[in-house]
Amino acid sequence: MKQEYTISLYWRIFYGAMGTSAIVFSLFLLTKPTNGLIIFPVVFGTGGVVTLINQFKSKLIISDYSIVRTTVFGTKELLRADIKGFRINNKVIVIEPVEAGYSKIKIRDYSSIGNLNNLTSWLRTNLKDLNKEDYEKEKNDIINNANLGYSEGERTDKFKAITRLSGIYNFVGFVLFVLFLFFLRDTSAADAILLVFPLIGISIIYFSKGLVTLISKRNSAYNNVMPGLYLGVLLLVLKSLNYYHITNYDKLTVPSLILGSVILGVLAVKGFNNTYSSRIGQFLLMIIFSAAYAIGVVANVNCSFDKSSAQIYSTTVTDKFISYKHATNYHIRIDSWGDHHEAEYIIVPKSFYYHTSVGSTVRVMEKKGLFKMPWFYVDL
Repeated sequence: MKQEYTISLYWRIFYGAMGTSAIVFSLFLLTKPTNGLIIFPVVFGTGGVVTLINQFKSKLIISDYSIVRTTVFGTKELLRADIKGFRINNKVIVIEPVEAGYSKIKIRDYSSIGNLNNLTSWLRTNLKDLNKEDYEKEKNDIINNANLGYSEGERTDKFKAITRLSGIYNFVGFVLFVLFLFFLRDTSAADAILLVFPLIGISIIYFSKGLVTLISKRNSAYNNVMPGLYLGVLLLVLKSLNYYHITNYDKLTVPSLILGSVILGVLAVKGFNNTYSSRIGQFLLMIIFSAAYAIGVVANVNCSFDKSSAQIYSTTVTDKFISYKHATNYHIRIDSWGDHHEAEYIIVPKSFYYHTSVGSTVRVMEKKGLFKMPWFYVDL
């Protein structure tokens, strides 16, 4: 029995067009003055040639004796007797050997393989699914963890409940992201939601007794709330930095460091996933998340909870336009005012945008900020 898997016709055409385009572009660059930067046409040309050659070299051969993977970069072979199992991960299928000294076979961008369903069916029938094996092991460890309950039934129910909860949280994060982009961004409810939603995710991690972490492997029995947290914090930062027009960030550092350190401490104590390979990578991610959330919170609270009296200036709208990248944003350009000696483009609510025209007068409302970071908004 011998089966050969190659790149499908559709992907041959696609990659062929990409490779040819890269070669043509490199030749075009060579006709222009390079100013010593010959590296760019060389890189494009080499990449194009490698892509074209790989369309003919790339194949996977499965026989009763071995599995052979050939690409433009070389050939790897694993005897069937030396194979431990396989993993289907994002963008790559990995066939792992029993002994660590042997090289793994990696099938990258496996979606381009013709008759992919037949390949994955063969793998599941003839080799161990190592992702599934790891999942069952982790699940058994969870079910047998006495810290999660007195009986196996109680621990199983808790595992199922926390799995549903983390799934719901991540789904709600996606829904909020869509709602914010199109409906909620200019409402006071958005401020409250964006401040609280990441805290809910952190609370899930803290009280889950290790069942939920910041990140986890794709097929892990341990859950994570990273998608929901990422979208929530991203929205908070976008809202704080784009829709509140802060003119001086000198006072941002101290409160952000304090809040960020508290969040980082909670995540460092409760958020590590011991089944994930890189603790350094997890810690760096915790630092980035804590810093982004802290900056977003401080900037948002500085403006939304500011009760100071506004200093009012009049200025003129000199330009306006709508942008559609990622989301629909409404921009106006206002002339200088007060101590602000330059014209500035700002994002405004949709209703405000359509109530102004170029040449009309608007009021700039400058406020001191709760954390002494001055900011402004415009009004009619």
